[in-house]
Amino acid sequence: MERELFKNYFKKINSLFIMLLMSIVLLILFVSSSYRILYKEKLTINFDKYKYSTNVNDIDIIKSSCVKNIITDTINDSKKYIFFKEEVNNESNILKKIDSNINIIKKELNYNGDNSILRSILFNEINDISIKLNSFLNENTEIYINFLILFSTNSAFITLIIIFSILLLILILTNKDFTWIKNVSGVFMLVTISHLLASFILTIIFSYSTRLPIFDIRIEFLRAISNVIFNNQVKIWILLLTSGVIYRILYIMFNKTIKNS
Repeated sequence: MERELFKNYFKKINSLFIMLLMSIVLLILFVSSSYRILYKEKLTINFDKYKYSTNVNDIDIIKSSCVKNIITDTINDSKKYIFFKEEVNNESNILKKIDSNINIIKKELNYNGDNSILRSILFNEINDISIKLNSFLNENTEIYINFLILFSTNSAFITLIIIFSILLLILILTNKDFTWIKNVSGVFMLVTISHLLASFILTIIFSYSTRLPIFDIRIEFLRAISNVIFNNQVKIWILLLTSGVIYRILYIMFNKTIKNS
């Protein structure tokens, strides 16, 4: 009797340990997929408030769609530098884009003054954005970025999926009475809901940045990141949550069938 009881306890502890490992692997997969999405998708910012803070020398530079595009490109260059350690010569890039589009910008702003003055205004304003964003990179974030880079590679991604599959196989072999279905359901639902809630809360917090009395490009930068990740992860969350619910329903059905028989 005691031996049978010990076996049951050992089985439960073993299953919980495997579930914990599966949850950690699934969470890392979520984080690394978010990082891959961030690399692929472009960040866009809300210019509604930004235009009030960029009225320099009575020139509202945001009236130019070309200037908006240059600012957006600068933000995405900063994203590459901060999160993906890609060398981006922002000053050179900004000047090249301003110079190649100066006539279009003048026309859009209805500006009749000297090109060099407008060029200087645009460069100082846009380069200030780059400096503020690039200063985000410090010794503290370096550790986390290295972690993300490590686990976002194709080989690491495939390795994590293989590990998850092996853990699932072990769970199936050690739980032949269909409790593995309930366990997998628990892993999918718990991790997915946790990650979904965390992302949703961050998105809500940064959405309030539009209500701040002043415009801060760094907060807007974080808001754009949270929006990109949240909007692109929704399908994955729905898929895994649906899978978790289906597994739970199957477990209930199998359990009832076994008890009735």
